[in-house]
Amino acid sequence: MTGPAGMETIVLLARESPLPEETDLRQLLGEVKPTSYPIQHPQAIVEFDDGRVVTEVADRDRAPQFFDTQQIDDPVLQTQQLVAQKLRDHFTVIRALSFANRGE
Repeated sequence: MTGPAGMETIVLLARESPLPEETDLRQLLGEVKPTSYPIQHPQAIVEFDDGRVVTEVADRDRAPQFFDTQQIDDPVLQTQQLVAQKLRDHFTVIRALSFANRGE
């Protein structure tokens, strides 16, 4: 990956049928804008399912907790909760993976 260091997020959206042709995903998301979040740990990785942190990770050494899941003002958590809230009526699967990009 290129660019400055920060947290990156990949989002997977799935449903049983295609979105209606007139559906505008950008309009559904509204004010959710890409934001650069600082790295809190160089091996940071966290998985989200419908805006909730997935805590059952097979290998905790490879997936350190990079933010306090009890801290409701964490920007990565807030963004994932907002995305899930806006899209859950349209998608049966909303998964995301946030990870550290060291900018190297």
